[in-house]
Amino acid sequence: MDPEIKETKQPTAITVAVFGPLTDIFTENRFRAVVALPAAAADLRTELIRQFPELTDHRFQMAVDDIIVGPETAVHVAEEIALLPAFAGG
Repeated sequence: MDPEIKETKQPTAITVAVFGPLTDIFTENRFRAVVALPAAAADLRTELIRQFPELTDHRFQMAVDDIIVGPETAVHVAEEIALLPAFAGG
């Protein structure tokens, strides 16, 4: 757990947006999930994979409210988490 996160975790409903090949896993490109916040982004990723095991074999970055975050980023409040698969191109 991130040492910056000292608040009591609360179940929070958020929108999860998926893009690219991840859309093949879900019936819609946006759906609701419940996660405990505050949490480190890595913990959110783990929780989403627990809830949606189909994500296990996919590589993706996460964005919280339109900002790409690293695994150690503390997430206190979020309206939307986007799962961003690797994009090719130049």
